[in-house]
Amino acid sequence: MIDILAVPMCLAAAGLALAMGRAPGRPVRRWLPFAAAAVSVLLLLHALSAVPDWILLALKRRAAPGPLEAFDLFVYEPWFLVGGLLFGVAGLLRCRPPRPEARAGSATRAREKSS
Repeated sequence: MIDILAVPMCLAAAGLALAMGRAPGRPVRRWLPFAAAAVSVLLLLHALSAVPDWILLALKRRAAPGPLEAFDLFVYEPWFLVGGLLFGVAGLLRCRPPRPEARAGSATRAREKSS
């Protein structure tokens, strides 16, 4: 059942990552930073649910997890945390205005095309 939701969400996130990888200085669609923020929040919320378990295990207040739960806590969940942080950073970087030299370059290209 989870694959019915996870696979389309992964494909949508991959498309979003490709859209965010466009050349700097090109116009950013208005929805792109919001979509990146939404993906970042979802990934971070998913990963943060494992933080109490990590803390309890570090403080030895919880029994050692079984092999499947250990895989989930130490291999699977950290990737959600990394993905959420990276999507957040990428979204912040994409919503910054382009540098002045990038703007000047795009204006020069526009004049060259009109000539």
